[in-house]
Amino acid sequence: MRYITILLFSIYLVHASPLEIEKEIYKIIIQSIFPHKKSITIWTDNPKEFDALIRLKNIKFITNPKYADIVFVSRENSFQNIPPKKIIFVNSYILLKKHKNEAIGGFFWQKGRPNIVFLRQNLQIHHINLSPDFQKYIEDEL
Repeated sequence: MRYITILLFSIYLVHASPLEIEKEIYKIIIQSIFPHKKSITIWTDNPKEFDALIRLKNIKFITNPKYADIVFVSRENSFQNIPPKKIIFVNSYILLKKHKNEAIGGFFWQKGRPNIVFLRQNLQIHHINLSPDFQKYIEDEL
């Protein structure tokens, strides 16, 4: 039985599109950040960049970052529209490095592989305790 489960999961991963993989990663990230929330409001500056989020259940997109539970950013100029003390998540290493004092983390692709990074200090500021599965993605510095 175990062999069959591993085989089926392997087949799924081989045939899954990058968008499906992103969807699953974002789902796990959001559930880890908000473990007790049933519905999460999201603002993003570029829905195409965060296409995988649109496919998630219990997600509501809003047009004003002020009312969002979490803000997903893909453009530098969007940071000026985000109110202070918002939970910010980015989709590029460059943005994460530049805004390491504001963003809690990022998810981006490098060399064809997904990368997840969380910044310990910003997680603590927002009182976010990630599940043990994410501890290996938490860094003190970039």
